[in-house]
Amino acid sequence: MQHFLKANPQHFETLCTGEQKCSIRKNDRNFQVGDEVIFLEYDTVSERCTGDSHLLHISHIENFGVRQGYVALSLSLSTLS
Repeated sequence: MQHFLKANPQHFETLCTGEQKCSIRKNDRNFQVGDEVIFLEYDTVSERCTGDSHLLHISHIENFGVRQGYVALSLSLSTLS
């Protein structure tokens, strides 16, 4: 399954480079390990997507230690095989 999620420019950059390997998200989409997440860069000033996107995969999901109703998604960079 694919999920389209917005990310502000700072987080978008660290997700794209692999520097940030986790994202805390509201658990409202039935996230599953192996799902694809397409992050859309979202400019909070103009309140619009910039047109940049990046594909990552969910490698692990954890709900321990995060606010109820939220999950920590462990993300891995997409690679071509």
